[in-house]
Amino acid sequence: MIWPLVQPGRFVTGFDTVTYSGPNLALALDAVRHGRLAQWNPFIYGGVSNVGNINAASLYPLKWLFAWAEPDRAWGLLVALHLVLLAAGMYWLARRRLRLLPPAGLVATVAVMGSGMVMVRALFFEQILVLAWAPWLLGALDAAIGEDGERRSRATAGLALVVAAIATAGHAQMGYILFPLAAVWALARAADHHGRRWWRRLGPVVAGGVLGVLLAMPQLLPAAELATRSANTGGRDLAAVSDPAYSVQLKYLPGTWLGDPLQTLHTTTSNGYENLTFVGVVATLLAAVAILGLVVARRAAPRRWPWTVGALGLVVAGGLVLAVGPRLVTYRVLFAVVPGFDQARVPARWVTDAVLATGLLAGIGIDLLRRSRIAPRICLALAGATLAAAALSVIGPFAGPGPATIALWAGLVAACLLLVTAPVRQATTATVVLALLLMGELGLAQRHSALRGLSGADLISATPSPAVDWLRDHRDSVGSKVFALTNDQVSGLATLLPSLRPNANVWAGLASPDGYDGGIQATRQWADAFAPLAESPFLPVAPARGQLALPLDPDTFARFGVRWVLLDRGIWPATQAVPAWGDPVFEDGNDAVFENPAAHGAARLQPAAGGEDPRGGLTDLMVQRPAPEHLVVSYRAPDAGRVVVSEQWDPGWTAQLDGTPVEVVPVGPLGLGVATTPGPHRLELRFEAPHLAFGSFLCGLALVVVLVMGAERLTSRRRR
Repeated sequence: MIWPLVQPGRFVTGFDTVTYSGPNLALALDAVRHGRLAQWNPFIYGGVSNVGNINAASLYPLKWLFAWAEPDRAWGLLVALHLVLLAAGMYWLARRRLRLLPPAGLVATVAVMGSGMVMVRALFFEQILVLAWAPWLLGALDAAIGEDGERRSRATAGLALVVAAIATAGHAQMGYILFPLAAVWALARAADHHGRRWWRRLGPVVAGGVLGVLLAMPQLLPAAELATRSANTGGRDLAAVSDPAYSVQLKYLPGTWLGDPLQTLHTTTSNGYENLTFVGVVATLLAAVAILGLVVARRAAPRRWPWTVGALGLVVAGGLVLAVGPRLVTYRVLFAVVPGFDQARVPARWVTDAVLATGLLAGIGIDLLRRSRIAPRICLALAGATLAAAALSVIGPFAGPGPATIALWAGLVAACLLLVTAPVRQATTATVVLALLLMGELGLAQRHSALRGLSGADLISATPSPAVDWLRDHRDSVGSKVFALTNDQVSGLATLLPSLRPNANVWAGLASPDGYDGGIQATRQWADAFAPLAESPFLPVAPARGQLALPLDPDTFARFGVRWVLLDRGIWPATQAVPAWGDPVFEDGNDAVFENPAAHGAARLQPAAGGEDPRGGLTDLMVQRPAPEHLVVSYRAPDAGRVVVSEQWDPGWTAQLDGTPVEVVPVGPLGLGVATTPGPHRLELRFEAPHLAFGSFLCGLALVVVLVMGAERLTSRRRR
């Protein structure tokens, strides 16, 4: 799984690598190399807060470790590191926290790492960075609940650090999905550790959570501020989350859950890559052993596990129910009443909790076998449940796999049932063989993982196209932007850079008023600027370029600071798209670059007397950007009025005009303005994310507390 990510000379490149996570990572690493924080992204949406976008995760410390690498290589190394972190966390949780006997730790780790869920999540950079901390979160919760004295203080400090890592790692939705698992786990472990007094041990959990949130305040406060101005915080409707490709479909449930190790294209069994879940036959049967050990033969179950096993079984069932999406009433009810539930567009991601819980249950099942506590009733119940499931999959309305896969499933089931019923003296051997079967089943599927399929030449470092090269060579000194009206198809990775598909323009260093996010970076100001230009109701979750009514008006786009339009004439003829823009200044097949006849650079003058010079009104204009957060505009104004810079306004912008602080106000569309007097001037604009300083102060206080708690054992030893 990890080899494609670190293989020399090859790179894993997906759609989001080029158009979302890759550009965000490139900004973050460039800032670290220059000793600053990536607070502002000047390349998309006409400029927008980068630190305020929680998915960009510019404050996540582990990213900084790879500032020495190019972004495409750093992307693979970071994913590989977090896969190792996830595997180590699962093993530590099973062996050290739950104290399961070998090879339970290996089984729990392999069941999760070899699953289809991790195979897919590894492609989504922000998601795997959060998911990697899931077992560490569960282990820290267990330690905070179960330990006493100095160990409890250290566990609380560790919990705070894990919570802070999850909050800053990049994907708020993944943290939201992990929260129910963590809550159910904490309650179950408290009940198993302390019985009827379970509620008395939740104090350290609350303390660790609060400290973790405080540690993440430099990220959370700017994100909260940006969310107040976002066009995408109102939630989605049920129609938007009802796409069958984004939900687990009952018709494909057996293949979705068990997977097809013989399939070269795993999405065939689940009817969509987001639905890819499989944990395999062996892990499912071992998880069933743990649950049946609790339900069928309570005396045979370990006394320390009843609430934990029950809670994990509930998580598996709940995760699958939610993953089915709006077709079930449970999802629709939660969608209507639970805050934040309506933000996600992919119900299938709820299988994350189900897979993590199944891995732990499989480890507990191995532990039961190793301790020789499998009663005959459990074996009979397991055989009956297996036969019932097999019969249902045959006569039910399911899309079955091929005969070879069915034969493989049957062979694995038979082998597992024989090993489960092995004599007591052979329990150790049986568990080792079961672990090997699990590794073989899931390892067989990994031969055709999505990571391997997307591993190839580096699309990012390659020269994108002659048209993009021409645009890079013709960047001017007045801060002009580019707008791409090109093919918006998402299937061909090789077309994303040549078409400057938002946000692929970041790789070329070409600023644009367009953008692609689907999150809080798409602001109301940006949506209000483009909505009047849309052919139908404007959707802030999508790039503007596919929604505009044609032709493009030169004056309107001049106000956006746009000088160049990259047009795919194979889709839109120039006479339809840019009839008033003259002849192309560069041509390469269907790609053509047109120059805006009304362009005046990134700044213009709004005279105090009213009206506006279509040529911009300023002379001797020069725009310099020493850093993304720092703009210097030199100009000569013929009259008093307001200098309008084509940079999206944000409350974090401050300005000095000839060294004197002045007020910065929003000016539509997508501009910020400063009052000016006639004559030559130097306008200096700087951006600092709102509340970043206060968030850093809170983080510092929390960090002191965490360090004191973590060092308590050392100080107590010195006192002795």
